Amino acid sequence: MRTFPKRPVAGGEKCGSSSLSSKRTDLVTIKGELHRQSARHSWLSQIRLPQRRGLTFFCHGVSFVFQRYILCIPFQISAQRPSCRNFVGRASVEQTKGIKMNSLKKVGIAVVGMACLTLGPITANAHSLDEILSSKQIVVGINPNIPPLGRFSDKNEVEGFDVDVAKKLAEMLGVEMSIVQVSSADRVPFLATGKADIVLGGLTRNPDRAKVIEFSLPIQTEAISAMVFGDKPLNSMEDFNSETVKLIEVRGTTPVEYAKQHLPKAQVTLVDNYPDAIRALEQGRGDAIVDVVDYLGEYTKNYTGKMHIIVDKHASIDYDCIGLSQGNTALKSWINVALYKLQTNGFMDETYKKWFGIDMVYPIPVSPYF
Repeated sequence: MRTFPKRPVAGGEKCGSSSLSSKRTDLVTIKGELHRQSARHSWLSQIRLPQRRGLTFFCHGVSFVFQRYILCIPFQISAQRPSCRNFVGRASVEQTKGIKMNSLKKVGIAVVGMACLTLGPITANAHSLDEILSSKQIVVGINPNIPPLGRFSDKNEVEGFDVDVAKKLAEMLGVEMSIVQVSSADRVPFLATGKADIVLGGLTRNPDRAKVIEFSLPIQTEAISAMVFGDKPLNSMEDFNSETVKLIEVRGTTPVEYAKQHLPKAQVTLVDNYPDAIRALEQGRGDAIVDVVDYLGEYTKNYTGKMHIIVDKHASIDYDCIGLSQGNTALKSWINVALYKLQTNGFMDETYKKWFGIDMVYPIPVSPYF
């Protein structure tokens, strides 16, 4: 039969200096064991987590709680026991402590592992098609500083080509549209962090961006072309490389370098902005402007003189699309089907001309295969 030491009673033996010394020794031992266990379980903080802010925060939170609270439970219980009640069965308690520690370690591995496996493929705060339908709202990133894609109206509301396209998609989806303002630099981060479900704003698809986000079918194109004013017999881009041709260009823009490289013989006059450029052409101070002339349509809608556009047969065409978070395939598939319908029923062409003032210079070939 297991026997226990007698408990001290009034007038009997009390916990003296030897007992207090034993108590201090026990606490020092426990404190050292806590440090060793913390170091032993540092594997939790070294787990290589997916590089997604929301998921990383969650997994590190699980790791912190596990190390800070769960691993310390057996030692906290032991520390709270009075040393005067030092039972003969202490050895078995230490063994039980080790067993608890191994079990807790396995639980920790399971918790963190399941979190990473379950949440790993999902972008932080990404809204799937089902979630958008359930919430009855789609969050759209619009850049209000790229007219006519997006701009502020007289009522201080964002309007433009992108807004009309997004609004139509929301209508077809049967949900409300909520606009968040983005800049050119914010577009991809807003998708990656889940601040927007889709993003527009002249988002050109390219291989680097395709590594981190998804792209819909193209909704517009951008490429160098020329807008000719008057009766000058200019019918191809090669005709502009002549000393008799006067170009009006906006200072500091890419087309200025294009003119220097491809049209070195042409006379180039630089102005500060596009309204000044169109005004100079209307006044006869130049023959043409070489640029992404789609964006010049709103400045020429009141021009009544002769004007025609010349495309570059060798132009490198940029295709601007709707951006989505990576892996959001169901929403991407729905948007592509919807865009195909809007391209074939004339909505995209009508909306483009409404805001740009001209037809798309480099039209998008419509195909049912996507």
